[in-house]
Amino acid sequence: MIRRLLGHLLALGLAALFGYAGAAKLRAPRAFAEEIANYQLLPALAPHLAIVLPVLELLVACALLPPRSRRPAALVASALMAAFLVAVTSVVVRHVDISCGCFGKDSAAVTWLTVARNVALLAACAYLVFDVGGAGSASSAGASSEAGGDAGVGLPG
Repeated sequence: MIRRLLGHLLALGLAALFGYAGAAKLRAPRAFAEEIANYQLLPALAPHLAIVLPVLELLVACALLPPRSRRPAALVASALMAAFLVAVTSVVVRHVDISCGCFGKDSAAVTWLTVARNVALLAACAYLVFDVGGAGSASSAGASSEAGGDAGVGLPG
């Protein structure tokens, strides 16, 4: 019961976060492209990433809400957060003074606090991926099909 509630709350919170972030970035794609280029990692891809990343974030936000798509959405969200974590850690370690671009023009400077926030968000995404038996997991779907008696599944051959 508690794990199920925690899974729903994490999914709702992450959906809100990814939805807000994606929408904020899409409002000013040129400015977001500059933010990406400021990381000095993939400046040539910045214009393309400025469109793809916010759209992907919005899709992830929508897919995190229904329990059936939660695990795959959390897997994509985990990949995004891992990439963002690498990028912000790189900036902090290299002492590059930039705004993170995480929430469009309302973004703060990249610091170790940004790194810590991304670690926490990655952990929340990973919880949803690996929450065996929680809402939207394969084992909870399997348990409901076992209770319903799927004909032919698990019968000796």
